[in-house]
Formats: sequence, C-alpha cells, structure tokens
Amino acid sequence: MLKLFKKKHDINKICSTLLIIYIIMQPLLDNYMTIFDRYIQIAGVSLATAIRYILMCVIALPIFIKNIKRKCTKILIVYLVICIIYTIVHIINAQKLDINMLSHNVNYSIIAELFYITRMIMPIVLIYSIYILRPKYREIKIIVTSILIIISLIILITNILGVSYIAYSVDDHKQIDNIISWFTNKNDPNSWKLYTSRGRFRSGNELSAITVMLLSIMMYISFKEKNKLYWIPVLLTLITFTMLSTRIAVIVGSTLFIGMFLLYIFMCIIKKEKFDKNNIIAWLILTLIYAIILFKSPFALRKTTGDLNFDDFTVRTIKTTEKYKYKKRTEFNSEEEKIEYVKKSAELVGMNSMFPNTMYPVENDTDFYINLINNVPYEQRCGSRNMKRIIMERIYEKNNNSLDKWFGMSYSKITTSLYPERDFESHFYCIGILGIAIFIMPYFAITLIGGFDILRNLKQKFNIYTLVFLESVAICLICGYFAGHVLDEIFVNTFLGFVCGMILVNYKTSIREKYIPKVLFISSTGGHFNELMQLSPLFEKYDYYIVTEKDKTNRNLREKYGKKISYLPYGTRSKLFTYIFKYSYLCLKTVYLYIKIRPKYIITTGTHTAGPMCYFGKIFGSKIIYIETFANRKTKTATGKLVYPIADLFIVQWEEMLEKYPKSVYGGSIYL
Repeated sequence: MLKLFKKKHDINKICSTLLIIYIIMQPLLDNYMTIFDRYIQIAGVSLATAIRYILMCVIALPIFIKNIKRKCTKILIVYLVICIIYTIVHIINAQKLDINMLSHNVNYSIIAELFYITRMIMPIVLIYSIYILRPKYREIKIIVTSILIIISLIILITNILGVSYIAYSVDDHKQIDNIISWFTNKNDPNSWKLYTSRGRFRSGNELSAITVMLLSIMMYISFKEKNKLYWIPVLLTLITFTMLSTRIAVIVGSTLFIGMFLLYIFMCIIKKEKFDKNNIIAWLILTLIYAIILFKSPFALRKTTGDLNFDDFTVRTIKTTEKYKYKKRTEFNSEEEKIEYVKKSAELVGMNSMFPNTMYPVENDTDFYINLINNVPYEQRCGSRNMKRIIMERIYEKNNNSLDKWFGMSYSKITTSLYPERDFESHFYCIGILGIAIFIMPYFAITLIGGFDILRNLKQKFNIYTLVFLESVAICLICGYFAGHVLDEIFVNTFLGFVCGMILVNYKTSIREKYIPKVLFISSTGGHFNELMQLSPLFEKYDYYIVTEKDKTNRNLREKYGKKISYLPYGTRSKLFTYIFKYSYLCLKTVYLYIKIRPKYIITTGTHTAGPMCYFGKIFGSKIIYIETFANRKTKTATGKLVYPIADLFIVQWEEMLEKYPKSVYGGSIYL
C-alpha cells in the first residue's frame, strides 16, 4: 500500500510538471501554427495540434486511471459518454446541410467536425486534471508570469524589428511601422490598423482575451509578492494592449488595471491591513508610462477617426458619400437582371461585395439580396458582422431542419464560408443549443459555483485571490460574446480551462475545510518517528495532526508545523519508577489530545506512546492503521501485539512478518 501511494504521489508530481509545460507552451505553439502550419503537417494534422493532443493525453490518462473510483472521475466519464452520443447525432445531422446554397469553395469533413468537438472537450479535461492535481500558488505564479512575458516579448520584439503582423487581420499583413514611429512620425489616422501588432500569433482577438484574462491574476501576484520585478510582466502586458489596440485590449484592459488597484485598496481597508507603499508607487509609475504610450498608440489614432464602433462608422461614412445615391428597383425582366442589380448596388449600399460574389453567392438566393438592399435598414446590414448574422439566419431558415436548433448545422461547412464573428452566434449555428449546453455552459456553471461559494464563506473566501479567477472567466466569456473568435480556439480555451480549474480548486478547498477527514499521525521519538515522517506527503491531502514524544531532536518541529504538532512526555522503561508516573500522565494527555483533535483515522508506526491513543480512538470510533516497524523482520513488537487485535488495517514491511500477523497486509518498505 505504501508503494502504491508513493507511485501515485510521483505520478501527480510528474503530471503537475507536464501541466505547467503544456500551458506555458501554448503561445509558442500558436506562433508555430502561424508560421509553419502550411508547410509541416502529419496526416493533414498540424504538428502543434498533435503535440497538444498527445501532451494532454499524457497528463490526463494517468490521473484518470489512478482516480478512477473518485466521484469527479465518474462525472467526467458520464460527460464524455454524453459528448460521444451528441457527436454521433451532430455528424449525421451535419450531412443534411446542402452545401449548394453556400459558397463555391465549401468543404465538408467529418474529421474537421470531430477535431472541432474534441477541441471543445479538451478544456474540460484540463479542468478535471487541474481539479485533481490542485496546483499551488507557486505553480500559478510560474504559469501566469511566463505566459505574459512570452506573449508580450514576442509582440514587442517583432514590432520593433518590423516583422509583426497587424492585429486586425488573420492574414500575413505586416505592420508598416514600429512603436518608435508612434513618437517620431506623424502617422495617418485612417491607416491606424496598419500600425497595430499581434506578433506572429494567429489572432489579435485571441491575444486580447488571454492577456486581459491573465492581467488580473498577474496584478494579484504583484500585490502579494511586494517585489518590483513582478510589476514588469504587468507593464509588458499594458504595452501589449497598446500594440493590439483592440477595444477589448485597451478599454477592458485599462478598466481592469484600474479596477484591480481599487480592489486592492478596498481589501486593505476592510481587512484593516496597511497599504504597501511600493505597490502604490509601482502602480502609479505604470499608469503614467501606460498613459504616455496609449496616447501615441494606434488606438488613439483610431479614436480620432470615430471608429470605435465599426458598424456605426460604416453607416456614417456611407450616408455622407455620393456613392450612397442609387436607384432602387423592384421589377426585373430576368434572373440575370436581378443578379446584375445586386452586384452593382452592393457597394453603393455599404455591403461588402464579397458576400454576394463568393461567401453567399447571389445566384443561389437573388430575392434574398434584393429584399436586403431595398427593405432592410442600413444599420442592420452594414458591416461584416451584421451581414454574416443575416445570411446565417437565411441559411438556417432555408435548410428547414428541426434538428439544426439542437445539434447545429455543421462546423466545417459554415466556417469555410461565413463563420459568424460572435462566438455564441457561431456556436448556435455550428453545434446548436445542446452543443452550447455541453461545451460552453460548464464555464458558466463553474463561475456560478465559485461565486456562490464566496457568498457562503465571505470571511474566508472574499479576497483578491478568489475574485481574480472569477473575474478572468467572466472577462473571457464577455470577450466571446462581443468580439468573437475566442471561445472556439484551443489557444484561448486552454487558459479558460486553467482558470476554471482553479475556481474548482478554491471551491474544493472550502469543502476540504468542512469535510476532509482528520488524520492523527502518532509515534514515539527516534526511529519510529523517522518512519512516520516518511508519510509526510499525506499531510497535503488530509487535515493532519502529529503527536510524538518531546525530546531534543524534535523540538524545532514546532517552528515548521506550528499548532499541527503536539508533544507527549518522553520516558523510558530503564527508569521504571519515573516511567510509571510519566506514562500515567501520557495516558491522561492522550485523552485530552484525542478529545481536542477527534481524528477519523489514527496512523502509527509505534511504539508504546501510541498504544493508549489507539485503544482510546477505537472505543470512540476512529479507524486504526498500524505500521509495524521496519526494524523488526522476524519478531513482533510489544505494541504491535497490543494493537493488532483492534487495528482496522495492519501493515508489515517484511513479507516474513505475514506469518506472525496473518491478517496483516504487506506494504513494502516505508523508505521506498
């Protein structure tokens, strides 16, 4: 049993290390996909995608096997079965969507559908893994700090070198100038998009969501550490916001930066803690630097054009140009005239010509376009986002399949033609209501669980640490709703899964405080205590207490374990007269300690010190686990003989001792 535990502990440690590597690798894998995906693939699958899947399996499978009997594992199994059933029905239903009504270059692939669904499942598996592994604060600090530094430096360095792609494109359009030109040149406001940067990442929206989501956690780390060096990743992230110049990055990011500072001040006040001057000074310096860069950034140029809402800007532009004057027609002699009318009128009424020409060919639905041009108000059809929404509604209506509402029409067919920009819209058409419930709603559910947990435990849980994770998930979901191309991508979903996993870990902590069993570890001093301390990894899993004899060798343990350790009087039978009095006092103190601790389990490696505790615990319902000492290979110990009849589990470290204790269990050496 001891070997089994130690192997399990080692597996958890290995998986925790791999988990950190897996998360930190994400920015590098995303860059790889942008640069090399078109050149290097394995059986049509991106190498980066293959690495993600393989590494996630390597992390999750051992955890799954070792925790197969746990409730959370059983929930995951049920969840995966539901996913399989949904996937089968979804794929069958997806084949019913007629690709002839879509663009000419539409491709349907069952493999693409499966990859999309597994991509949505992976964050849930990540949440499960984090829930089991329970990352410590130190590991969170490494992950968040590393990610923000990697992302920020890639964008900053590629920007300075002039090789960065612009943030407002998924193509390889390079910036026209770097951050230095913001201060030295007078840049054209109408070309503000060409000054933005996303490094060599695939999407500016994804980067905005990730950096904003992790900023609040990074600021918590900076406040907690009280070290100026931890403000460097915060500064780099703020500079990244200015380079991206998306509304999410700048508006939401700036609001979050200010809000976290106010939250820090508020928490210091209500908890009656002193403000750390270094934190306040660091925040003020960063605010000044950020403001200076922001006022020279592409976002400032964007603001001067009035283009903070793309659709409104497009409507205003069209209404003030001569192009807007066109002659409305309602009667046509032929289908060809209808097609010609639509193609000529599209640009004049603010409709991007790519929609009737390629994305949703006018030849397939001329009456729809004529009605759109003649009768739909400008503000409802101007802009790519509105057009995609209107066309998707039309396709959904024409397909006339009742199962589309629940299982979605298809991912591969829709995304190769239109792909609505807002995530929840695209989810409805791609995977349906049931797909949203299965793959997206868990994030909302976890956020609600975390929120209610804080409300139920305000004194213990209402702090910056628990709030930043809830805030991060909420921000990511809001980004998905307003901006799009966020919740579909494994790059973003990895961090969403990471944060949701930490919410459940925090929730588990509150359950742990209420329901985790108390375990008393007791032994005499010397070699027996040395054996007992080999079980110290168990301390992390239980509400543990340590009881041993007090002597010169273990007095310093009070500094390490504090109130978790108690001492019994030390005595030897060589001084029989004093030993009788000391042992009587030991028995009385044993009763006091048992009543104080009330352990559910008592684990001991002997010897005489533990005897009274085992018997007293047995009387009052505690489970007794006795580990016979490693020092005795062929003979019984006195305490072993005494406790063997009442032990719920009796473990021997030598196979020869199984003959001495027939009902015992061989656990191997406690030192291995």
